[in-house]
Amino acid sequence: SGVTQFRLTRAGGAVFSDAVSGVTTLTTSGIISGGGLDLLTGGDITDLQHIYGFAASAAEPNYTFTGDINTGMFSSAANNIDFSTNGVSVVNINSTGDIDIEGKIQTDIASINGVYAYCHGNNGATADQNINDCDASATDIAEFYPGTQDMEPGDLVSLVPNDDARFKYQVVKSTTPYDQNLIGVVSTIPTGPNGDVLGDSTIPEEHNPQAIGLAGRVAVKVSLENGPIHTNDYLTSSSTPGIAMKATRNSRVIGRAIEDYDGSVQVSSGSRDQERYRIQTGITANKNPVDPPAGIGKILMFTNPTWYDPDVQLADSGNLTIAPTVDANFEIQRNGQG
Repeated sequence: SGVTQFRLTRAGGAVFSDAVSGVTTLTTSGIISGGGLDLLTGGDITDLQHIYGFAASAAEPNYTFTGDINTGMFSSAANNIDFSTNGVSVVNINSTGDIDIEGKIQTDIASINGVYAYCHGNNGATADQNINDCDASATDIAEFYPGTQDMEPGDLVSLVPNDDARFKYQVVKSTTPYDQNLIGVVSTIPTGPNGDVLGDSTIPEEHNPQAIGLAGRVAVKVSLENGPIHTNDYLTSSSTPGIAMKATRNSRVIGRAIEDYDGSVQVSSGSRDQERYRIQTGITANKNPVDPPAGIGKILMFTNPTWYDPDVQLADSGNLTIAPTVDANFEIQRNGQG
């Protein structure tokens, strides 16, 4: 009892050793041990079909390492595989393939087109999904419009007439400052109420369908034509086609800035989040975004097409405030004072 019952050796040292009392039988099918059989090897074992172990635990796993016998693999229940370290179960795989990990997962993040991400690959899909950064910006509500081939995500667009027999309208890049026909922005990650972009498949490819962000957060190209942009500034069209600027007078505006822009950072962190989310989820509507040219930036904007006049403010109380304006003919008085 307590002595070696069976030992199979080879040149270089012991290979099999049964160090617990019991009956060990060498058969044509393998080695059958009635006690505990330790498998010790300093080299390769070939043509080994099965190794069977009896019930074990995290503290005493079936398959372990010399000098570290409480770290290894065992089965905590039928159709389960467990891995333990220092006598504690840290990984469990059950019969349906679910993996339960005690602790954190650390890994290197691969770059895809210069962006890094962790995010579920495709919402609703269940097989072969990538895992990327889920800290990406939310999608915007978008709708397809006939457009032009030169458009890309972030471009500011206006609605103009079209002489096509089917579509009497189309969107084009805005071309003039304070354009009164602004309608939206070419979306980076467009979606709709049910996941599909509004008007999906209603615009033939020859009409260059563009998913235009109509509500929500959207990345927009901007310039410093009217000075630095700060959060909550209203944005309108500039003299550069498809590029927004800060609105400083009464005009049609397309939304309000969510991020600052002073030219020091060309593409904002929020815009990068949207770009990598698009790449990882495989969105195909619109072209893939590219970095704008020098002097042009990209920031997130809350889309809200409306009219803006910095000199007129309507308070929650219902009071209408009009900034005094003086010209050669008259002055608008404030509170009865000239």
